[in-house]
Amino acid sequence: ENTFQRSRRHRLIDDFIQSVVGCPAAHFSKYIHPPLQCIAHIGKRMNRHICRFPQLFHIRRKIISFNVHQPVRAHRRYDPGRMELAIVKHLMPMKIISRSGRVPAYETKGAAGFDIAAYLEEPVTLEPGMRMLVPTGLFFEVPEGYEAQVRARSGLAVKYGIGLVNGIGTVDADYRGEVKVPLINWGSEPFVIRNGERIAQVVINRIEQVEMVSAEELSETERGAGGFGHTGV
Repeated sequence: ENTFQRSRRHRLIDDFIQSVVGCPAAHFSKYIHPPLQCIAHIGKRMNRHICRFPQLFHIRRKIISFNVHQPVRAHRRYDPGRMELAIVKHLMPMKIISRSGRVPAYETKGAAGFDIAAYLEEPVTLEPGMRMLVPTGLFFEVPEGYEAQVRARSGLAVKYGIGLVNGIGTVDADYRGEVKVPLINWGSEPFVIRNGERIAQVVINRIEQVEMVSAEELSETERGAGGFGHTGV
């Protein structure tokens, strides 16, 4: 491999990474938080660029490969071959204080949420139609730019009619208090909650804030103000 070929190969890698992440590979080292590692390689020879780029964390798949064939001029005897960019997702750290000593964990590899349990000195009974704010003994430090959504557990909902009063609760990134779950018994039988029993699940989601712009009118659409079943049952 001569100097031109090596320079061409490096340039292809840099251009491809820049087209994916939106900035030159040389800028990656400026980022301190490393949720992703990006490794780019061509053919049997490998060049590694460790990318510290938080904005890419929203990619859900564990490994994503891009195959790119770059055209070259006919008079150049150089085939860049197959170029792949593998993006490996690392779990984002989130600080948790647990009074019970039990730290929540994902039950399966592909689980979207993790279960949280009740933290009680003694069992409590949730009568039919009754609602109660159940403590968990957990304190989250949700990373900035994300929220922790508290959702009902499907097993409790189907078997016993236990759900959340507000449907889905949100733990904001700047909240530092205890996470408490507003449970309600939609069923017909009393439900006993004991210490350590899983009562809800938490899903971490990326959120975006918007700038509110006062306006006198909105853009027109085909749907307009249609709602509340306007398309039929």
